[in-house]
Amino acid sequence: MSRNDCRLQIADCRLNRKKRRVINRSRLAVAGTATGIGVRPSLAGWHGHTLWRGPVRPARASSCTATQRRVAVPAVRRVATPARLAVAGTATRIAIKAILCLVMVMPMSLLAGCQEKAAPAPPPPAPAQSPQHLATATIHVGQVPLVVEVANTEATRQKGMMFRTRLGPDEAMLFVFGRDSNLAFWMKNTPVDLDLAYIRADGTITQTERMEANVLDPVFSREPVRFALEVPAGWLQEHGVAVGTKVAIPPGVAATRETP
Repeated sequence: MSRNDCRLQIADCRLNRKKRRVINRSRLAVAGTATGIGVRPSLAGWHGHTLWRGPVRPARASSCTATQRRVAVPAVRRVATPARLAVAGTATRIAIKAILCLVMVMPMSLLAGCQEKAAPAPPPPAPAQSPQHLATATIHVGQVPLVVEVANTEATRQKGMMFRTRLGPDEAMLFVFGRDSNLAFWMKNTPVDLDLAYIRADGTITQTERMEANVLDPVFSREPVRFALEVPAGWLQEHGVAVGTKVAIPPGVAATRETP
């Protein structure tokens, strides 16, 4: 064989190889379009190859007469990666926190339900309001002796003759103050009518008033006084007591029991 013949045979072989490549590429393209399945290298977290949809690059032939090699696709196997482990750990922690919250909230809900269903305790009974009974002393209103209860502290003066539903014919109370001042009396919680006399430090009655039961309007003294006398309604008129009448009060009774 001459050198030219050899060159022609080599060129013909190369031409045949190019034709076969074109034919093989066309066949693989048609097959990939029909099935939609190709082969690509693995991604992170996957071993071997994985199936994917897309254009397929044909494998090369070993020689001009070799056929296209078929690429085997290994079985796909998922493995644990740090990203997947982190996601799994986060989900586990969230689930544990949710369970702990339920465990803590459920007893509180049950306790609240029990408290709502429990009957409220009845309020304590109000203390019974009763009149006070104080130490007594004898004074003289004009020429008339009178036994009086002596209110000579702030607490006893505040309560006075409250809560007394009836009075005896000569039942009375003397209010003793530490100094002369303008006084005011009212009839709160006092269900009986009274006579009131304001008295100066020297024992002179300066003002008399009729006090009606349970009236809350205060009755003021028109000048500074040291004492006030409360007696049953009508007693002053019955015994001829009026403004200017002298009241004799023993020195021990005229003093208050309050510390200065």
